[in-house]
Amino acid sequence: MKNKRRFVPGFINKLDEYLLLNKPATWSARTHLVLYYGLVFSIALTAVCFLIPDDPRSRSNVYIWGFLVAVLAVIGFITWLIYLLRFNVFKRFGIVTMGDKIKTFLLYFIAIGTMVVVIYIPAVIESVKANRAYGNEEIVQDVNTINLSICRLNYDSIPHKWKADTFLVRNMPETTVYDEDGQVLIHGHGKDFHLIDTANFKNRKMDADSVIAINDSLFVLFKCPDYNFVNADGGGMYADARILNSADIYYTIFKKPAIADKNKAQTLLTQLLKKYNAVKSPYRYDVVEADDQNDGYLLHIRAKYALGPVNSSLYNITERKYRWQGNSMEIFLRLFYYSTLIVTLLVFIFRHSAIKTFFLTLLSAVILLILTLLFLTLVRTGTTGVFLCCIVYFLFFLVLALTVNYARTRNVINGIGLNLTVFFTAFMPLLIISFYYQLLRNADNLKEYDARDFNKYNNENLHYFYAEIIGAALLFVLIETLFKQLYRKWYALPEA
Repeated sequence: MKNKRRFVPGFINKLDEYLLLNKPATWSARTHLVLYYGLVFSIALTAVCFLIPDDPRSRSNVYIWGFLVAVLAVIGFITWLIYLLRFNVFKRFGIVTMGDKIKTFLLYFIAIGTMVVVIYIPAVIESVKANRAYGNEEIVQDVNTINLSICRLNYDSIPHKWKADTFLVRNMPETTVYDEDGQVLIHGHGKDFHLIDTANFKNRKMDADSVIAINDSLFVLFKCPDYNFVNADGGGMYADARILNSADIYYTIFKKPAIADKNKAQTLLTQLLKKYNAVKSPYRYDVVEADDQNDGYLLHIRAKYALGPVNSSLYNITERKYRWQGNSMEIFLRLFYYSTLIVTLLVFIFRHSAIKTFFLTLLSAVILLILTLLFLTLVRTGTTGVFLCCIVYFLFFLVLALTVNYARTRNVINGIGLNLTVFFTAFMPLLIISFYYQLLRNADNLKEYDARDFNKYNNENLHYFYAEIIGAALLFVLIETLFKQLYRKWYALPEA
């Protein structure tokens, strides 16, 4: 009897019928139906996200959207599991050909990944809408114009003098007591003369706007007053123009005489503040007296022009626009990959294990985790101990799994070992690399700072990436060559 589903096109029904008759293992995964329903749901969700009004200047509510979509994804996952439980080729001792287990794992991964990826759709639509409303160059130019206009209009009330600090660079003994800035005040000198070690001086030098070297160990660092009253975090990284820093603004404005006609600057500033003020609050001129120049000029300017909402709007815009840029994209991709991989592994193990053994595996993992954390807390070990425990546990689980070949009855202990071995295989190369680099850091911590060689960490992130690829490849190889045979052998044994 043909199984015709509502709201499903004819070619999907024909594909479903073909897979049922010719590829029962592929049909039982229902991946083709998950892809179809996932595509329909994604199109509907995308349309809703585009149609709902949303001001890019306002605080993002993508987390609420993500939670609601995640709830729907969980409901879809449970529904998929119900259909998945109806038929199991493995537990009915069906014919298994070369590559079937890898294919089954990939089908589970694609189906689960389809349900996970829809959670990202609201965040993607928010970014698209923000990029359509505000361009990269536009934001940078507007931020620079606002800061320059404020400086022009408040030429006489904003401090012009740069702060100067003198640093005597020395290698410090380990018993040296530093202040909160990592410096040592020298008795007999003012607060602007400091004794500092090489490492802390490098950080201070990077933050300085100008440096004068008196000799090899004596330096004067100059810091310009802060003229970045508004800022777009990360906005200058994705535009041809860049956001002017305080020193740039100083040389543009305060190295020249004050402008006589301020009306043009005032008009332009008013337009831009209205453009980025989501709450449309008018700025005031009488909040703080202008004679508070040295300590309160930033508060004075921000209150005078109501820059709080403007900065919040700029932050919200850039957060939406650039949430997928740089390292953020890697984080989102890894969240997707590992969440999908973990759920896929659990489903794969559940489909190839007895129900009792599967839940005992979860219980054993939780109990082992609690006992291990208690032990590591008592012995006060660090990250190295955690990595070492994980590696030792994996080897122990692998030995338990291999003993299936010599078992005469279906043993729960062997099944638990096999399940945990399958689960942790993909993560072992990553754990080993992490353990290696932690050992290097432990060795460096025993050395003086200047004696440490940091070049050996240059390829650390690349090695982590290679370990992730090797872990996935190792899992695929072992699923087809070892785990398939062990599961077949274990499940076929008579129960004890």
